[in-house]
Amino acid sequence: MPATIATTAPPALYRIARAFICVLHDLFGGPEDIARAHALTHAAYKILLSWIQVGEAMMRRLIAIEAATFPKPSTRPLLYTSRKRARRMMEFWPEKPDEWRVSFRTTVTTHRTGPRAPRKPPQRVPGSPISNE
Repeated sequence: MPATIATTAPPALYRIARAFICVLHDLFGGPEDIARAHALTHAAYKILLSWIQVGEAMMRRLIAIEAATFPKPSTRPLLYTSRKRARRMMEFWPEKPDEWRVSFRTTVTTHRTGPRAPRKPPQRVPGSPISNE
């Protein structure tokens, strides 16, 4: 007989999650069966993915319900002690380009970093039903 664990989520939610996992196992087999298949057709992959996404969402909700019972920490945990960085003078010599520190962006950014140009109002056709007046 399994040991009972104190939970805050209603037991019905855990019964639903267990039933869902059993149905998932009956339909697709265990994780080892899916991994052993090596390749899935696109249609089988889409069906399996939709079931797994639903199961993942259910597990996330159960975890969120359980996590809500823990008290919120009053301060953020420090992963390391803060220390003052020693300032260094950055310098380069024009005759030694192999020692220059250079970085290049390899991806295109879609956001603008500078000020935006003023927006022009749309041009209206004289005599159209929508006018500026």
